[in-house]
Formats: sequence, C-alpha cells, structure tokens
Amino acid sequence: MKKICSLLLALLLVAAIPVGVWAVGPYQPPTLTVILLGAPRGTEMRVILQHEGEEVNVALEKETRAWENTYRLYRAAVWQFSNWYGNAHDFQGAELLLISPDGEKRVPIPDGLLHERGFNEVLTLRYGSGRLSYDVPFWRAPLLVSLRVLAALLIEGFIFHLSGYTDKKSWLLFLAINVVVHGALSVFCSGWINVNPSIYAMYYIATFVAFLVEVTAFLVLVDEQSSDRAIGYLVKANLASLAANLLMISFLPL
Repeated sequence: MKKICSLLLALLLVAAIPVGVWAVGPYQPPTLTVILLGAPRGTEMRVILQHEGEEVNVALEKETRAWENTYRLYRAAVWQFSNWYGNAHDFQGAELLLISPDGEKRVPIPDGLLHERGFNEVLTLRYGSGRLSYDVPFWRAPLLVSLRVLAALLIEGFIFHLSGYTDKKSWLLFLAINVVVHGALSVFCSGWINVNPSIYAMYYIATFVAFLVEVTAFLVLVDEQSSDRAIGYLVKANLASLAANLLMISFLPL
C-alpha cells in the first residue's frame, strides 16, 4: 500500500509541475489564425492589408505541429492601424502572401468570410487549390481525439496485459472504461488552437479527475484481481498515458 500511495503522490506532482510557469500578464489571442494544409516545407506567410490607400505587409507568426502549419497575426504586429474595428472591416481587400520554395502565391481573403466584429478567428487554407475556408476542417477534431484515445488504449492495454488480466470480461470493461474516460478527456482539450495558456492548469486537474473516475469504475466493475493490484495497475498505466498525452499535446495540433 505504501508503494501505491507513493505512486499516487507522484501522479499529483507530475500533474502540478507544468502549472504556473507561464509569463505574467493578460493573454491577447491573435486576431487571425490560418491553418495551412499541403504546403511545401519552409513555407512562410504574410498578410497584405489595405490602410489609408497604402499596402501594409505583415509577417504571420508560424508554428509547426506534426503535419499542420499554423500562422497567427497578432494585433500588436499591425502597429500602423491606430484602431481595430473588427476583422471584416480591417481585412477588406486583404490578401495572404505565401512564400515557398515553389515561389510566391497570393490568396485574397473574400469579403464576408470574416465576421463584422470578428477577433480570434480561424481560417483553413489548402495550398494546392488556394481554397480558403472559415474555421477548421471537419475531420480535424475527430482525428486528434481518436489519436489521443488510441495512444491511451495501447499504453494502458499493454500494462493491463503485463498486470495479468486475461478474462474476456475484464478486457471488455477495460475498453469501455478507457474509451469513455480518455475520450471525454481528449474532447475537453480539443480545439485549443489559441487557448489562454492558463487553461492548461485545468487540463492537469481534469487528468487527475479522470484518473479518479477510472479507479472508481475499475474497482466497482473489474473483479478479476484484488483491489490493491488493480490500483497498482491503474497508477502505473495512468502515469504512462499521462506522459504520452503530454508529449502529444506538445507535438500534435491542438
């Protein structure tokens, strides 16, 4: 039991470490975010705005996660604009300028695509066709949720097997419990494209709550082994899947 308590304490410490390391000050989300799909490696993006009869050419901040390149325009970067009335107004006549090894390509931002008082809006641009659409692709969230749940199932299933669980009933309950618990946790952090960094603290709290739910469900439903062995398995499995999820959050799109 002492080992189990030590592992529980370790889980709490791991969950608490990342909290509170963010810079002090109010978080200002980007005014516009563009997700670029299918572009050559090294592609950069700028936005060309129209301001008082002149072009304002501003670089977008780039972030690459796995297969996805994300570009963000922050209000502070457009210092030429003394006032910002909303994306639909301030992006009138604007174009996205793509600079890649293949050359330069301009993609107009159609009037009416952005909201009148819009701010922190997301567009998706397909490099090959030049098609620009509002929001993220419909398949994006289900794919990322499925990847996180699958990773948790593989890791915890491997440890479940090593812990000596062999009954078909135990495995079916394992699948049901983990799909529900890790599915809910993955849905919770889905779509955090421009999230305030302070919300990550909520993720670690949610992770521990999910662990408690999983422990309760296993102790009530899975009776193949003793409670002590079950808790020992759950702590080890959740420590491993937590580490995997932290890596996935760091490297996969949010």
